Amino acid sequence: MSHALTKTGSGATIWVSGVVHDHIQIPGSTATTTIIGVADSNATLDGQHLDRVIDTDAPLVLENITIRHGRILSGQWGGMGAGVRSTRGSLTLRRATVTGNHAAYGAGVFKSEPGSLTVVDSVVSHNTATVHAAGVWTRVPTTITRSVIDGNESDGDAGGVSAGDSLLTVVDSTLTGNRAARGGALSGVNMVVAGSTFNGNWATFGSALNMQTGSSKVFSSTIAGNTGGRAVSTGFGEVAYAGTILARNSGGGCESNNPGSLISLGHNLGDDATCDLSGPGDQASTPAQLGPLADNGGQLLTMRPATTSPAVNRIPVGTVVEGHTLCERVDQRGMAGPVAGATKCAVGAVEPVDFAFREQEPLRITSAGGAFNVPVPLTTAGGTGRGNVTFTAVDGTASGCRILPTLPPSLVSDDLGTCEVTAVKASHGGYRSVTSPRATLTQTTGVQAPLRVTSTSGPAGFALALSSEGGSGSGAVSYAVANGTATGCRVSAASLLAESEGTCLVTAHRAGDSRYQAAQSPATAVTLVKRDQEPLALTSLAAVYGQPLALTTIGGSGTGAMTYYARRPLGDGLYQIGTCVIEDGKYLVAHHAGICEVTATKSADAEHRAVSSPPTDVMVAHAPQAPLTVSFVEVGWDWAAISSGGSGMGRVHLTVVDGTARGCGTYDRGDGHQRMTSETPGTCIVTATKDGDFGYLPTTSEPVTFRMPKFHQDEVFLASVRGVAGTPLTLEASGGSGTGAYSFLVFATGATMCRISGSAPAVLHASAAGTCRVVATRAGDDDYHQRESNITDIVIAEAPRPGKVGKIKVSGSPKASTRTITWTGPRTGGTVTSYQVLITKGRKRLVSKVVSAPRLAVKRKRLATGRLTVTVTARNDTGSGAKVTRKFTVR
Repeated sequence: MSHALTKTGSGATIWVSGVVHDHIQIPGSTATTTIIGVADSNATLDGQHLDRVIDTDAPLVLENITIRHGRILSGQWGGMGAGVRSTRGSLTLRRATVTGNHAAYGAGVFKSEPGSLTVVDSVVSHNTATVHAAGVWTRVPTTITRSVIDGNESDGDAGGVSAGDSLLTVVDSTLTGNRAARGGALSGVNMVVAGSTFNGNWATFGSALNMQTGSSKVFSSTIAGNTGGRAVSTGFGEVAYAGTILARNSGGGCESNNPGSLISLGHNLGDDATCDLSGPGDQASTPAQLGPLADNGGQLLTMRPATTSPAVNRIPVGTVVEGHTLCERVDQRGMAGPVAGATKCAVGAVEPVDFAFREQEPLRITSAGGAFNVPVPLTTAGGTGRGNVTFTAVDGTASGCRILPTLPPSLVSDDLGTCEVTAVKASHGGYRSVTSPRATLTQTTGVQAPLRVTSTSGPAGFALALSSEGGSGSGAVSYAVANGTATGCRVSAASLLAESEGTCLVTAHRAGDSRYQAAQSPATAVTLVKRDQEPLALTSLAAVYGQPLALTTIGGSGTGAMTYYARRPLGDGLYQIGTCVIEDGKYLVAHHAGICEVTATKSADAEHRAVSSPPTDVMVAHAPQAPLTVSFVEVGWDWAAISSGGSGMGRVHLTVVDGTARGCGTYDRGDGHQRMTSETPGTCIVTATKDGDFGYLPTTSEPVTFRMPKFHQDEVFLASVRGVAGTPLTLEASGGSGTGAYSFLVFATGATMCRISGSAPAVLHASAAGTCRVVATRAGDDDYHQRESNITDIVIAEAPRPGKVGKIKVSGSPKASTRTITWTGPRTGGTVTSYQVLITKGRKRLVSKVVSAPRLAVKRKRLATGRLTVTVTARNDTGSGAKVTRKFTVR
């Protein structure tokens, strides 16, 4: 089956014979696939308890076939529909059996939106579900007619059929032996049941019918012998019934959570008081006197009332309830009511009368014969009811007469002559089978196999030998021709000629013979074309941006002109036009480096068709830039580096490195000038680099040396700003830059008589108090100009008198020839410029001496003997300090 579907696809009709083990997948389509079992062949599709049997996403018809032993677990596609799962389009079961399948939901049949479900003359039996709906799970409009829903068991709700909120119509069907927690036979919210029997079903709620909401109706049906809870159970929906028996249900007849939702439309019979039977002709708490579920004639098992049953002869002729005729009627078996001897119809699905076959109308074959090798569809007229029509054929004067299992069946034979055909319409709905008279169908000359012209192309200007294949028999083949796009088409001696390139429409004719009719092929376009040129290829494959490339090729044929087409690929199938340009017909000029895709075309000539090369990538290299140079311009007090030359739109970068200067670089004050800067004077080396762009390579200038001018020093400051008259002041300065030495200059002397002596250090001398005006200068060096300080006033204060000297010592013995007098300088007071030493004896002055150092040696000869006094006084320009004396002896 799966193999057949791969060959035919959706929309095929496939015939099945015998047992086929398969798991069939029908892909999405709007076309209807039909699977038909060959009559009397036990046609079966068997899943072997391994997988789903049929999974369809397209309309499907199953006819005269059994679907069994499918199994789908919860993890496999949701555990839905082990026998048949339909997810799109209509699903039709006709004379089909779905049995022994197991799934979580809809074990037998699972039908989801969109579409519809139709079940006719079929059986859904002994399927099991672990969650919901063992027999049928449907959420589309569903009709079940003359079918059996039997022995299906669900661990959850809906043993037989679950319809959700979709319309479910059940007509002339028997539902028996189904089990579930809710809705043993049927579960839904919008159900219509007519002429059907419910027996032996079990559920805790609604052993026959269960509904929670919605509105459902039951007409002319028998609901009896069901077990578990009430036979009919509704939560908050409405269920109405007319002409229906509700009896012998072990849990009672009806229950509802909503008062007034059990509605009698009249002429019902119940053997208890649970169903609110208060309509016209209703009988409550009345035994129904029903027989068991049995073969009472007809297609299905039914429950026949006894002739003494209160259900008999109860409904007046002409009774119609909500569009459904209760009497007169044809019961579930096909028997008419009222029965003979009664004036009214019985309540329930079956009339109290023995089943008796009725004769069908005469049947006859209406088909005529046809070509012996072409299937002739067989049709009939007459007959009665819905029984299936089959045909048999035997040889008359023709041989190999047989019936093909097509839809409808058809007749073929192996030769000319007659076939004898008989039709049989099967019994159905109370009618006996009927056989037609044998019809003689004449099989005439056959239709040849399809004929076609096989010579479909050739060179223009030459005779093309025509050929064909197919046909049947021994008839001769000839050809006819008409102009297509070519002119002057003609046939000569089975060869085709034309005056121009193009197509000629050729038809082959094969003559008939004793067995076959003449045949003609479809008109076939024979194309006459010029010769192809040799392959053409582009050979110029490398270019440089902005530089014309002469394009060259190899190959081609004839004298056609050469043209070129160029474009720039951008990726993802996008192209840019105008970047790659053809100039003067043969030069490629690229305005962007990268790739230009070029196609060469050599035009057609008298003998050849035009030919084009494959689109060929021409690699376009970046071009070198013009030379790049660096120069320097004066900008205010600064020098700026500028570049010139180069090519394209690339950005220019300056690179500055140290030469003899340190810290070389550039800076921008916001005016776009790259001013030169360095930490020290000397040379900086500058190089310019210009980036590449879409057409040019990057380029770098030659290095250029730039000499930085000398720097101006930082400000110079005189650090020595105070002195004392008569005391030398060492001059100090700070600031400036570089390594130059400091020097000092007195600007004016005045009364202080300021002067400078020495250089390292320089010393300022001032003889009197006042002001000395001095300038400090730091000499220039290799990096800096000379820098002078501002004129700085040095304040010369008057010197203080010195303090008294320290302890006087006189060395040497009293008789020594030289006595040495020493002392220490004052610890307080002004700077000492000299010492006054006086030696006396009494009032007589012996020695009076001024010395600069705290020491004096005196010869003995200048001294007198006896007790002498030495007096030492420290002096400076301001005055003298206190006198210090000492006694010593000379002998």
